[in-house]
Amino acid sequence: MSLFSTAARLTTANDAALEGLHLETFLPADEWTRRLFGVQT
Repeated sequence: MSLFSTAARLTTANDAALEGLHLETFLPADEWTRRLFGVQT
């Protein structure tokens, strides 16, 4: 299994509950992993 990761952080949110929120997304990096997760290309 091979995944590509991207991360983002909100630093200037208008809502105090979202201040400093960290988001990380994992995406399939190869065809085998895409098929494993059932991702359509």
